[in-house]
Amino acid sequence: MKDKKKWMMAAAAATGALIGRICYECRHFTTEYYDVASDKIPEAFEGFRFVVLSDLHNYDFDQGNRQLLGAIERLKPDDCRRYDRCTSGSGYVRSSSDGP
Repeated sequence: MKDKKKWMMAAAAATGALIGRICYECRHFTTEYYDVASDKIPEAFEGFRFVVLSDLHNYDFDQGNRQLLGAIERLKPDDCRRYDRCTSGSGYVRSSSDGP
């Protein structure tokens, strides 16, 4: 009986930790940087900076996404794209031609 109770408590703790981690990841984003080099990329794109957003799952980071948009603006991208299966595949967010 004691072993079963310990097992159930351990399972409950693990489930709580997993749910906590999922909730944290749904409300926080990370910024990762990649340098891409390929002979297939035209010279016209040399020095371009792209922001790719993915897996947002329709979550708003602060009221009106101010936190997310501020992070994007600080990166000064030439183009920004969003890819998220939960929002019908690939969607256009903002391009540098749209202004700040």
